[in-house]
Amino acid sequence: RDSLPPEARRCCRLVILGRALRERGREHLQEEILSAIGPAHRGAITLEGNRESVLPVLLAADAHVLVSTTESSPLVNLEAAALGIPCISSAVHGIPEVLADGERGFLADPHGVDSICATLRRVYDLIASSSPELEAVRARARDFVRERHDHRRAAASLSRHLDACSTAGGPILAGAA
Repeated sequence: RDSLPPEARRCCRLVILGRALRERGREHLQEEILSAIGPAHRGAITLEGNRESVLPVLLAADAHVLVSTTESSPLVNLEAAALGIPCISSAVHGIPEVLADGERGFLADPHGVDSICATLRRVYDLIASSSPELEAVRARARDFVRERHDHRRAAASLSRHLDACSTAGGPILAGAA
């Protein structure tokens, strides 16, 4: 939080969702977070845990942040991008293919606190200034999801591949693409 300007430190809120709260324990994770940022910011953090739908939280958010070393291509990044919510995520695995830095999202090194802070600050500044650059990133992200990750297109593509396999008389193999 110290890398953000004072006005951001007063108004920013962090909502934490996901299974880490269950796996590591809500109280344990809350203590880790509070020891890292200090008890003065206690009111700025909400620990939600698992939810049936993240949609209400995403719709209320100015930005979506998922910095992880283990996520390979998280669905929630696609969901946020489809809604036009700026995404900040890890520059690991398949994430940069979806959220090309500065093009369709914003990437940080999940091992580098300075990188994460700089990316948060960059997005905060773009939001605070109502930047046309941010609007362009949002539009490109929405278009990318619609063009490359639409369920109807994926189903049609799968159907074509299955038809080709069955017409050729070859075996149908299962696997990851």
